[in-house]
Amino acid sequence: MFLSFAVAFCAMLMIEVIRYFKVYPVGVAIHQFMITFIDQKDTGTAILSHIYLLIGCGMPVWLNSLSDNILPGVSGILALGVGDTMASIIGYRYGKTHWPKSKKTVEGTCGFIASITLFVLITNIIYNYGYSFIQWIKFILFVILTGLLEAESNQNDNLILPLFLFSLTSTI
Repeated sequence: MFLSFAVAFCAMLMIEVIRYFKVYPVGVAIHQFMITFIDQKDTGTAILSHIYLLIGCGMPVWLNSLSDNILPGVSGILALGVGDTMASIIGYRYGKTHWPKSKKTVEGTCGFIASITLFVLITNIIYNYGYSFIQWIKFILFVILTGLLEAESNQNDNLILPLFLFSLTSTI
């Protein structure tokens, strides 16, 4: 995964450069395609959300490359690919109770926490992480804290959430 994320990062960076400078013949087509996916967090001329997402998933893999503990290494994939995705889906479909001064919902946050916890508990059956009861309690607490950070963050959280969860799970 280390090399795969590095290659994907280089490819995405090159695509963004081609889009930004509208390099003939594909630059304009890439630009037209990409602008359909931007939101209020992509306010500058460079569209960086997709690169932040890739870095957010890859950075824990890169930082954890020398450790045998797998969960910190996949914390980016857990936080963004599982948790943030489920928070968005559940919050959009079922969200009724909004956090104060936020568009985000309590139901979305619960989806974030439940999806990561359930995903890791199910994958533990296959991989047996070897965690003690206390370590599992810590992990669930760390997921709750990350879910609350996601709920409170108004910026592009694709970099913050993976690093936060990585930092916490590295202590287990």
